[in-house]
Amino acid sequence: MRKLARRQSATSLKALSLKIIARFLLPTDSDRHRQSRHTKALTCFILFAGLVAMFAGGPGAWARPPQPRMESGIIESVDRTAHVLRLRRADQSDPLTVTWNPRTRLLAKDRLNAESGLQAGKRAIVSYRTPLFGERYATKIELVASTSTSLHR
Repeated sequence: MRKLARRQSATSLKALSLKIIARFLLPTDSDRHRQSRHTKALTCFILFAGLVAMFAGGPGAWARPPQPRMESGIIESVDRTAHVLRLRRADQSDPLTVTWNPRTRLLAKDRLNAESGLQAGKRAIVSYRTPLFGERYATKIELVASTSTSLHR
């Protein structure tokens, strides 16, 4: 049912776009003397580029969230009641502050839900997202051994 509704809305949108293009490509007799070749070509190019941009990705591409960012460093502080973690990064002067929630994956030595292992001074890799409005939130916090040379997997 949803696929049929999507197809119908996509076809009606395409039909409307084609009507608009036809209006600009086939002007009436009174408009012909006003429109130069350059203006007509530019209008066609802009409309074609807009259609390509609109339909190239498909409707599934519009809804994809961005990939989470990854940072590694040493945990500065952990506030378990507010679910806030501060991570000191080697390449940045200011610490990274992220929140976590029940959907955040906490990993320590390949064990899931290792919230007890979140302690200041431990090395961690944090995957997080930054919404347009709101605070950064962690999608995954992975505690790694401090002797490990490779931090990103």
